Amino acid sequence: HSRALTMVKFFETMHVFELPWSSMINLWIQKYPNNHSVHIDAVDTIQRKIDKKTGALVIRRLVSSSLRPPKWMEMLGFASHAYILEEAIIDPIRKEMVLRSCNITGNHILEIEEICKYSQGTKPKDVDAKYDDDDDVGAVEVITKYTQKAIVETPIYYFQSAIETSALSIFAHIADNGLAAMKHSCVDYEKRGVDGLSQILKMRLDTILMMNDLQNLRKNIGEIFKNH
Repeated sequence: HSRALTMVKFFETMHVFELPWSSMINLWIQKYPNNHSVHIDAVDTIQRKIDKKTGALVIRRLVSSSLRPPKWMEMLGFASHAYILEEAIIDPIRKEMVLRSCNITGNHILEIEEICKYSQGTKPKDVDAKYDDDDDVGAVEVITKYTQKAIVETPIYYFQSAIETSALSIFAHIADNGLAAMKHSCVDYEKRGVDGLSQILKMRLDTILMMNDLQNLRKNIGEIFKNH
C-alpha cells in the first residue's frame, strides 16, 4: 500500500541468548502468559502448517493486547485495545525463526510493522585457565542470536512526529518487557532443565486439547438439541 509519509520512526535491538536455537524456540512457544507481558490478553493460533517446499513450520496467530495510549492519542481515535496479526516461520534446517507482526486494529491511523529473528550461532568457548585442556582449544559454544526491528508510521500529517514518537516509546517499553520475559525463561530453563520445561509444555498442550474437546462437545450437544 502507498501512503504520503514524510518520516517514520525505527526501532532496533539485539541480544545473544546462551542457549541453542531449538531450546529458544521451545521457550518462545511457552512465552505466554508471563509476568512481564501483562498487556497480552490472549493469543489464538489461527493456522499451523508445514511449507512443503522448505519444510518450515508456519504458525499464524491473532494476539489480543491492551494498551495505554496518552489521552490526547485516544482523542485522535487510538484504541486502548488492539489485535495484532503474527506469522512465525520456523525453519529447522537453517535453524532460524522469522517472526513478523502488524497491528490490524487502527492501522489506518497508525501502523507498526515488526520483524524478529532467532538464528543459531556460535561463540568461542570460555576455558578456565586452571583446567586448560588441549581438547578445548578452539572449542565453540552454540548460542542463539536475536534481532528485533520495527517501523512506526502514521499518515496523520500535522501530528505525525508526536504520534510516532509516543507510539515508538510505548513499543520500546513493550519490547523491553518481552525480552525480559525470554531472559527469565532462560533462567527457568537452566533451573528446571529440559525435562522440567517439556513437562510444562505438555501440560499447556493438554490444556489446549482439552479446551478444543470441550468446544467440540458443546457444538455436538447444540446440534443434538437443534435436531430435536
